[in-house]
This record gives sequence, C-alpha cells and structure tokens, in this order.
Amino acid sequence: MTCIVAISDGDNVYMAAERGLSDDDVITSMSVPKIKINDKYLIGYADSPGTGQLLHWIALPTPPRINIDKFMRTTWVSAVRKALVDSGVDLKETAHASFLVGVSGKLFFIDTVDWQVSECEYMAIGSGSSIALGSLYTTASWKSPEKRAYTAVSAAIELSPSCKGPIDSLYN
Repeated sequence: MTCIVAISDGDNVYMAAERGLSDDDVITSMSVPKIKINDKYLIGYADSPGTGQLLHWIALPTPPRINIDKFMRTTWVSAVRKALVDSGVDLKETAHASFLVGVSGKLFFIDTVDWQVSECEYMAIGSGSSIALGSLYTTASWKSPEKRAYTAVSAAIELSPSCKGPIDSLYN
C-alpha cells in the first residue's frame, strides 16, 4: 500500500515516500514516486493511485501570500475536485485518496472522504502511517527533518508487509 511522511519546519516541507503497490496477495514497487512537486506544491498521495497521479500533473491555483489555510480549504479543494471530475474520476465511488500537501512552508493533510483540510507540523498517511508516526514522535528532537522523514518511511518498510522501497525524498 503506502507510507508517505511529511514534516514542516515553518520554512520548508520535507517529504519521503516508499513505492509499494499492493493488494491482498502481492506487493511490487511502482516505477514512479508517490511524491512530486507540481508548481508551488509538494504533493504525496495514498489510497487511489490514479487520483494521486492526477494531482501530480493537473494545473493548480497559485497560492496567496496570506490566509493560506483558508485558501486551501476553499479555492484549492474546489479547484482539485473540479479537475478530478473533469478527468473522469468518480469522487463518490472508488477514488478515495489522502494527500499531504506542502505549500509556503506549511503542511496540509487532505482526505477525500469529506475533503477535510488540516494543517500539521508532521503527518504520515497510508497503510504504514501508524509505524511512521511512532518514528516521527520518537525522533522529534532530531535536527534534520530529511533524516526524520527517511527514517520514518524506512521503519514502515521494515515493519509493514504492505510497504516497499525504494524511498524517494523531496522538499520545497
């Protein structure tokens, strides 16, 4: 399945992800990362690969300099929902996805069940998220967000049968 980890230090967002693609019987590694920079946004996805991959490529609205949290909940969500529907995604059926979005030094968790938008200091999504969150908690004193994110994803790969390398890392 998935493990995406992101950490905000207030100036940048650091993200790491594994590439596992699994179902009930098999796991393999995807050939492309689950995290990508799309214009001003660093985006990672879990659950529906098709929905997440679209988010990596669709045109996204330019973020404002102020009230980024309001913008994400209103303008950004509206633009993403429209773009997904225009691309043929049925938002009521099998397209459930979770996203981590880094923009302007802030980290947002977004879930398509109710399109909630939550700002976080750090977060993990996917089947390996509980393992990764434990790692993030225990490494809170580490100075390097890149190392924390990489270590959290590594822990998920080691301890979850639904996570698999390689690990990709990005920041914006």
